Amino acid sequence: MANLDFAKNPTDTLNFAYFTGYVEGVIDAAEGRSICFPTGVVKGQLHSMASKYLREHPEEWNKSGDELVIRALLPTFPCAKK
Repeated sequence: MANLDFAKNPTDTLNFAYFTGYVEGVIDAAEGRSICFPTGVVKGQLHSMASKYLREHPEEWNKSGDELVIRALLPTFPCAKK
């Protein structure tokens, strides 16, 4: 998973770019399968949600990055059950 130091220093552009790119990759892979977004959700909102989750749950940093991003977004954006 990308280095999370930008959470402490938002001016670290390179780490921010790695992180946002990673989050967007997970979103692209999971969208429509495990997480679903309504119209109007912006990527910045999703990046912020993932970052907040990671800051609040350091005990989970041993899990895979994709799992953590999905855990951050799933409560707010679950797919409707069919």
